[in-house]
Amino acid sequence: MADTFTWCPTTSSSAVANSVVRRSQFGDGYAQSAADGINAIRRTWSVEFVVKEPVARSIISFLDSNVGKSFIWNAPLIGNAFFYCDTYSSSPSGNSVWTISATFEQTYQP
Repeated sequence: MADTFTWCPTTSSSAVANSVVRRSQFGDGYAQSAADGINAIRRTWSVEFVVKEPVARSIISFLDSNVGKSFIWNAPLIGNAFFYCDTYSSSPSGNSVWTISATFEQTYQP
C-alpha cells in the first residue's frame, strides 16, 4: 500500500494539467483527434510549504523515503490520487522556519 502525504501546501501552490491527444491532420483541412489512453491527463503540481523546522524535517523525510515510488496525496479539486516527487528544494526563512518547494507529478496505478 502506498504511503499518504498529509501536509497541506500554501495557497501559492499551483497545478498544470497536460492532455495527451493523438491527432491526425488530413490534406482537406479535416482533423481527427482522440485522447491517448485511458489516463490522458497528466497533472503536475508545484507545491510550497512554509513550516517550522520539525515539520520540514518530517516532509523531507517522507519525500526521501518515497524516492522511486508513488504516494497518495489529496490534491485540490481532484481528491486522492497517486503522485511522485523527484524534485524538491528547501531553504531557511529565518526564526526556525523553512520553505520547501516540490514538484508532484501525477501517476496512475493499474
